[in-house]
Amino acid sequence: MVKRIMSWLFFLVFVAAFVWLLYETFRPEVLPVGSEMPELEYLSRNGKVHLKTDNGRVTLVMIFHPDCEHCEELLKQISGHSNELASMSFIFLTTDQNFFVNDQIKAWPVLSQLNNVDWGTVERSHFIDLFGPFAYPISYIFSPSGKLSHKISGKVKMEKLLSIIQDFGGSKR
Repeated sequence: MVKRIMSWLFFLVFVAAFVWLLYETFRPEVLPVGSEMPELEYLSRNGKVHLKTDNGRVTLVMIFHPDCEHCEELLKQISGHSNELASMSFIFLTTDQNFFVNDQIKAWPVLSQLNNVDWGTVERSHFIDLFGPFAYPISYIFSPSGKLSHKISGKVKMEKLLSIIQDFGGSKR
């Protein structure tokens, strides 16, 4: 009797896992390439702000966490190439609601002083509703017209980022 119950239990778990995998495989993407920039509200140093394109510039929206090593590395790379990336707008968002309280922005002094960079905090669930599930770091690159052109999850080499900007007619190396 126990073997029969265990067999049925195994079968039900297997079927549930299979159905979940099918659902995840065929579920439409929340923000596919070519989509308009979502109407995301986030909290910046200056209060509530709505995500928007920046006057014909390529815009990179990056979701990061201050304790994420890959995020820190990517932010340092961007900081080190700030002159080459001057034609681009950056919006760095974190789900860490204490980011400004703990003054963690000081970890990136060069980026925090640039006019083409904004920092903000966002509710994780609100971000997921508009952009979809993510792992840190993830970058979304929007064209000057506000259409999503690239999604980059995880590490990104500066050469790739610079190449994308050049494709839009931005900075040259």
